[in-house]
Amino acid sequence: MSIEDYIDEINDPTLKSWGVALHYRILAVLPQVVACTKFKTPFYVYRRWLCYWGVTKANRLELGFTQGIELSNEQGLLRGEGDLKQVRKIFVDNPAIIQSDALAEILLEAAVINEMWWEQKQIKKNSFRKKK
Repeated sequence: MSIEDYIDEINDPTLKSWGVALHYRILAVLPQVVACTKFKTPFYVYRRWLCYWGVTKANRLELGFTQGIELSNEQGLLRGEGDLKQVRKIFVDNPAIIQSDALAEILLEAAVINEMWWEQKQIKKNSFRKKK
């Protein structure tokens, strides 16, 4: 299933248009991400899973950040619900959120966190190789 297929299966026309807008907003803010589907859900990868979005059973659009616990949430948009230990979500209940500077800031911060994780992983990997 592609992201386009996922979008085509959204029944609510409002959520469908918000999903399209969110998809293109993520790609515009983070052109380095790879968009794909995992678990029949749109995912965006930069060094590792960065974020995903989907329509919930309650018919809400949510954007989840897989390492959301590490985000500052200075914008106040991120929520942690249920038993999620790392994931933090933005519930898109207004299309203005999609085009907001706050969303762009969160996306960029998530990419920086993934980049820092990647650099640390490379340092450890190279350090291990030197010990051999």
